[in-house]
Amino acid sequence: MNGVEYFRKKRRLSKRELAQCSGVTEITIRTYERTGVPDNAPVEALVKLSEVLGVTLDELLAEFDHNTLTTNDRKTYRSGISAPENVVNNYRMRHNLRLQELAERLQLGSREGARKACRRKTARKEHIRRLCEVENLSPESFVSLYGPE
Repeated sequence: MNGVEYFRKKRRLSKRELAQCSGVTEITIRTYERTGVPDNAPVEALVKLSEVLGVTLDELLAEFDHNTLTTNDRKTYRSGISAPENVVNNYRMRHNLRLQELAERLQLGSREGARKACRRKTARKEHIRRLCEVENLSPESFVSLYGPE
C-alpha cells in the first residue's frame, strides 16, 4: 500500500474527504491508491496531499505494509440500514470493528452473519450475551452503555 492510502486511512479520511480538503480530485486519489503515484504526477497535487495528511513527500510516496494499520486507523461505516437501538451495531461502531472482527467476537461463521446482526432492529440476546462475555459486563450494563444515545 502506498503512502497516499496508508496515511489517508491513518487519518481516518474517506477518499471524498481527502479530495475536498486537498483540492485533488477523488478520481486522482483513487488512481494513486490503486496503481501508485506515477512519475509524472503533478507536484502541486502531491504537495497538497502531503500537507493535508501531515507527511513529507517521501512518506507520501513510500510503500507500507497494510498489516501495520490497527483497528483505530480506519474509518468504520454503519451497515446498510442499521437501527440506532441495535446495541450490537452501536458496539461495533464505538469499537471501530470491521464486520469480520465482530463476527469473530460473536462466534459467527462469516462477516455476513455480523452484517445481518447489525441490520436487525433489535439485537439478539445471544449476541448481547457473547459481547458481555468479551467486555466482562452484565447485560444491563452493556445495554446501558451501547443503547441509543
